[in-house]
Amino acid sequence: MITQDELKDNLKYNPETGKFIWLKTKIGGGAVKGKIAGTKYNGEIRIGINRRPYLAHRLAWLYVHGYWPNTMLHINLDRHDNRLVNLKETDKKINARIKY
Repeated sequence: MITQDELKDNLKYNPETGKFIWLKTKIGGGAVKGKIAGTKYNGEIRIGINRRPYLAHRLAWLYVHGYWPNTMLHINLDRHDNRLVNLKETDKKINARIKY
């Protein structure tokens, strides 16, 4: 798993927009310095780092808080909206009741 330091070495996160921007260009990996990172996958944004896929909302939490959340909730139920104000750490029981 990627660490907060590794994440911040590769990407910049804007908590007001929920977007990640590549800080470096990586040949063969699709990362281009200055471009928005991520692709839509199963209704969420996924970002590949070091050949491993990560969900953008979980990366946002790691970027800001420094640890991996157990379970997360998009407050407005829009799984493309990864602004920090729209993300909440929760438990599996509550998250299972949410209908996206």
